[in-house]
Amino acid sequence: MKTLIYNIGRDMRKDKVSIIVPVYNVEKYIITCLESIAHQTYDNIECIIVDDCGKDHSIQLAENFISSYNGSIKFVVCYREKNGGLSAARNSGLKMASGRFVYFLDSDDVLYFNSIGILVEKIGIAQMCIGSYSTINEENVGLSFNDKVLLNKEYGNRKDVAKSYTQNSWPVMAWNKLILRTFIESNNLYFEEGLIHEDELWNFHVLSCIERVSTVSSFTYKYRQRQGSIMTTENPKNRKDLVIILQRISTSLYSTKDDVLYDYFQSVFYYVCLSVFTNRLLLSTNYLFYKEMTNLPIKMKPRNTVRSRILSKLINSPSRLNFIGVYTISAMTKIMNLNV
Repeated sequence: MKTLIYNIGRDMRKDKVSIIVPVYNVEKYIITCLESIAHQTYDNIECIIVDDCGKDHSIQLAENFISSYNGSIKFVVCYREKNGGLSAARNSGLKMASGRFVYFLDSDDVLYFNSIGILVEKIGIAQMCIGSYSTINEENVGLSFNDKVLLNKEYGNRKDVAKSYTQNSWPVMAWNKLILRTFIESNNLYFEEGLIHEDELWNFHVLSCIERVSTVSSFTYKYRQRQGSIMTTENPKNRKDLVIILQRISTSLYSTKDDVLYDYFQSVFYYVCLSVFTNRLLLSTNYLFYKEMTNLPIKMKPRNTVRSRILSKLINSPSRLNFIGVYTISAMTKIMNLNV
């Protein structure tokens, strides 16, 4: 592991930020996304738009936007030869990035006008700075994501960083994180291609080596919840990849006995299970997923809530009746609009 400390003596206003925006079939949202970048108060930015070979007019719209843009932010398009998914698109963007920091922005989401400036100012000597996020609930999708306000806080060692995550202080998703590029490169923190839900596995590798994280209470990201997203679309690969990721993490932990990463796994285990069943897609698909979860080498550990204690018991003692119990808890979570 290589720990890289940021030089706080530098004038951080001069540090370039590489914003990586993977684009695939988002013609309804891409202009709003790019406009939010163009309007940033921090202007030492390169925006790398990654064409992941979609079937709509997203890239044409992006190209038209760039041709008419007149400002200090550098917009470039990275053209992939074929569709590779979100992980491959992000990796392509990382290969082109030249900034001191990188920042992942999904192409249907939006930045606040001062998002990048706030994160650059607050990162200090940390390897990563994470802002708060708000949600755009399109068409009343009803996912169990609410606005998330973080603490203004610095975490100075790996144990505290992981604890801050397991206490639900910040989200697992790669977006809305300003990251020191050399930290990514030195620790080979690229995304595994071909997997859906790659952020859970990527975050596991990040927590295995990161030492310093800053979080800020200011909103720096608007996350759009919409129909057609990964979690709201019935897709057997969706569940299959979640199983692969959890099996891989739990198998690794079973042999290494890393307490810090064990707590992370438990948090992801709980979050993934409740998120999957909250969306209540095909009963047969979710039952197969339930059986896979009950066969992991590491069992679910109860958290400090009644809901968690019940859920862990239902997962750790598999039966068809207990599967119905998981579904019932998930339905109540959705009806009451609780965070997972």
